[in-house]
Amino acid sequence: MTKVRDIAPYSVRMPDSLKRDLTMRASKNGRSLNSEIVMILQAAIDEDRSPKSVESFAQQEADKFKEALLETLKTMYGKDDK
Repeated sequence: MTKVRDIAPYSVRMPDSLKRDLTMRASKNGRSLNSEIVMILQAAIDEDRSPKSVESFAQQEADKFKEALLETLKTMYGKDDK
């Protein structure tokens, strides 16, 4: 578990209406405003890190493989042609 001394405080400016909405959401979820904001931010980061579906993951991996293969072939044959 993260210790309090390992957590960096960070002040955020936001419109009053957003703070009000976040406060209501936090209350509905039984969390503090800070905890709610951290949960939302973590979920956004986690979503960016994970593939949207098996198909998109497969496509990402295929694209990486294609790039690596092309670079290897260019190195082997000394050509920059596609």
